[in-house]
Amino acid sequence: MGTSFELVLAGEACDRRKLVAAGEAALEVIRDVEARWSLFLPDSRLALLNRTGHARAIALDADDCELFEVAASVHEASAGAFDPNVARAMDAAGHFAQRGLTPILGHQKGPASATWRFDVHAKTISFSGPGPALDLGGIAKGHALDLAARELQECGVTSALLHGGTSSVVAFGAPPDQEAWLVRCGEVEVPLNGIAIATSRADSQSAEFGTHILNPGSSVKSVGCRNAATVLAPSAALADAWATALCVRPDLSHRAANVLVRQGVTVLSLHEPLHNV
Repeated sequence: MGTSFELVLAGEACDRRKLVAAGEAALEVIRDVEARWSLFLPDSRLALLNRTGHARAIALDADDCELFEVAASVHEASAGAFDPNVARAMDAAGHFAQRGLTPILGHQKGPASATWRFDVHAKTISFSGPGPALDLGGIAKGHALDLAARELQECGVTSALLHGGTSSVVAFGAPPDQEAWLVRCGEVEVPLNGIAIATSRADSQSAEFGTHILNPGSSVKSVGCRNAATVLAPSAALADAWATALCVRPDLSHRAANVLVRQGVTVLSLHEPLHNV
């Protein structure tokens, strides 16, 4: 996922050994998500999908289905402003090469209409033809945080904050003598307890090849370098997906307002970036 993760666990000093063990288990969950959905590991599930998804469906487990349920719902609700089928365009624009990364893209030639399909009943992901190549990027990072937070709670941890690159944060419980974990967003401190926050900024990576956030419309192109969005959501995966969609199309804060309310998403800002945790 190309970023660093940090966990902050709160508890009694006598529980230190338990907290360390829980933290190690949560980090292992994050490593597993990376191994499954990295665009750059040739034996990852995403690499397999990009190579063979046009020929056969890839079976998903319950955790995978959670990831693609969020991806599919936000893709539909945002009218395609969020679409992981941008790996080939990202590669063509040089965004991977500038970081020394080689993506696994699979078959290039295919109908322009070919796309990805998540079958919630069969629990599979596939392509409607050759050509698509997914980059799960931010949403996989959020998904990893969600699963890691769940692992911590199952291990008995009652208070923790987790972040991936500071752009995605999920927290539950509260640190000592506070009512919630506080994350600074611009000039405002946002309390987090059982909720996630995510920011998508077009200028957050090198601009040598243009902004790394692409508008996946009929003609894929970079969004404006000043575009940014910060949202609160019940899960980090959902927050990441909507932050990306709103960074691409800020007007969705109005056009998709009913869906945002229904999914429990709050738009905090369309301009201010997420700063230090």
